[in-house]
Amino acid sequence: TNPEFAKKWFLRCQDLLDTYKPDLLYFDDAELPFEQYGLAIAAHFYNSSIRDKGHLDVVVNGKGLLPDHVGAITLDIERGKAQGILADPWQTDTCIGDWHYNLATFQNHKYKTPKSVIHSLIDIVSKNGNLMLNIPLKGDGTIDSDERAFLEAITTWIPKHGEAIYGTRPFSVFGEGPPDVTDNSNFNESHQRAYTSEDIRFTRKGETVYAFAFVWPTNGKLVIKTLARASAALPKPIQQVELIGVGPVRRFSAINRKADRARAAASSSCVSRSSFRKRGSMSAERAPDSTKRSWACWRCGPSSLESWASQDSTWADVGTAGVVAGVGCPIAAAAVKIQISPK
Repeated sequence: TNPEFAKKWFLRCQDLLDTYKPDLLYFDDAELPFEQYGLAIAAHFYNSSIRDKGHLDVVVNGKGLLPDHVGAITLDIERGKAQGILADPWQTDTCIGDWHYNLATFQNHKYKTPKSVIHSLIDIVSKNGNLMLNIPLKGDGTIDSDERAFLEAITTWIPKHGEAIYGTRPFSVFGEGPPDVTDNSNFNESHQRAYTSEDIRFTRKGETVYAFAFVWPTNGKLVIKTLARASAALPKPIQQVELIGVGPVRRFSAINRKADRARAAASSSCVSRSSFRKRGSMSAERAPDSTKRSWACWRCGPSSLESWASQDSTWADVGTAGVVAGVGCPIAAAAVKIQISPK
């Protein structure tokens, strides 16, 4: 390392931090650059935060951290993600296209889809990570029409589902389904398999667990095996289940077979009607829906948490049709909110 160059680098970074006071400092490098100068700029950034805010409220990112350096700065995985929950917070940095603006990417409509990016966001957050997403700008600082459409779709999904993302922490397990990546290396997103109806991801906030279904099952029934009654992952009883953006889903109630058939017949398009009949004394109660005939229900059994919904209900529209009702935004994942007992 050229000492004069490293010193000038430190002074320029110091001026940048003191002038603009960013919340995050990202180094596109393995660990910290320029040895002692890298350590010094990280120390300056941390100490300035404590001086100005009274506590440490900034983040420094680096790649390829040695085990004993984790926690001093935050691990960054470029265009990749972790294969499971990491004990310390980490970050993915990726882009919807090339890192720098590429006209051909726009002309050929090759940007990542909102669905794929939201799937990545959910998966990353479920594993204790954070997503830093790049939208490449044209030379004049503007974005193209495809990028604008992408952002509009993302900003349609986030307000409805943000409670299951922001301020959450990992659940006891990150999800269900086979591994989507096999390691924690940079650039592993290109090797990720496609998601299926087996894939569920969890987040948690206090006594609430959120379960994201990436692909709603074609039979209209979502089975969450992790949340079976008295499971090791969730030993506390479930008090309420709802679909974010729709509302509470009624629990199964025990009634006789005759009433079961009568209620099931009330909705000719109910995909779970055969399920009601098979269970005899178990039936669904009408889900809150002021515009459509709809059936949605749940029960916590010995092997899974099961939810049903009719095809003409708002819930099924979200999960089966793949479109947010009345908005037209590509849906990435239906979020089920599970309230658990505090005791």
